[in-house]
Amino acid sequence: MKLTFQVPCDVVFLQNIRDKLHHFFSQQNIPPATAYQLVLAADEACANAIVHGHTAQNSDTLHIQVNYQPPSISIEIFDVGNLPTTDIPQKFDCQKAIKKHQRGGMGLFIIQQLADSVQYFSRNNTHYCKIIKNI
Repeated sequence: MKLTFQVPCDVVFLQNIRDKLHHFFSQQNIPPATAYQLVLAADEACANAIVHGHTAQNSDTLHIQVNYQPPSISIEIFDVGNLPTTDIPQKFDCQKAIKKHQRGGMGLFIIQQLADSVQYFSRNNTHYCKIIKNI
């Protein structure tokens, strides 16, 4: 099963994203705890894309595509923004962040803890975040 939708790049639409994901996962009989983890990871990834890659006056669109092919679910979030994906660590080092009293980056850590795989990449000026969870 597949769900594809888009929303304006504005944090006011995060609730809309969460609602659509919850509804889709409910229709697919995904266990509630797993659905919650996926929604939380996707919400954080979308918030990062919006907050760090777009200005308040920006009229860009955030695209979300969910693919459910048992035994896994993938959520792809993609947009054209200003986020330099070359600076996104593929794995967040929590211990290093604690030692340095680092502010920020915990969202990436949360996403990585909730998912089985997280990939960030850019292609043709479009930034992608792919979250994969095995069920």
